[in-house]
Amino acid sequence: MRALILDDLPVRHDTLADQIRVAYRTDPYATGSLEITHCFCVQAAIYAVERQRFSLLYLDHDLEDYERDDVESESGKLQARYTERTGFDFVRWLIRNPPNPLPEVRVHSANPPGAQRMVAALLAHGFRALRV
Repeated sequence: MRALILDDLPVRHDTLADQIRVAYRTDPYATGSLEITHCFCVQAAIYAVERQRFSLLYLDHDLEDYERDDVESESGKLQARYTERTGFDFVRWLIRNPPNPLPEVRVHSANPPGAQRMVAALLAHGFRALRV
């Protein structure tokens, strides 16, 4: 089984990985080995899902992930503009690029409205998703 964790906090990665390992060891139907991929930003999660098949995704909403874009100001100078990337951005990408088979998704965000929006979008597109 392959699992992916998308979160910006290393301590949460450790906690979730431990929970996944315990659940896997105690599952009488689990076969093969367990691999956990740790991603701290949206782009890393996209990269991983494009290259590997996952059966379980753990997603956070608020990631402290910013994408830099240089834009020209009125004076003609380049200025850096930063756009926050969230777990919902990854969900939108996942919906547009659904893996086959669809993984189970667990949203573990401390942001209730963001988590609800992520779960609702995933469910509307045929994913098995829940908030944990």
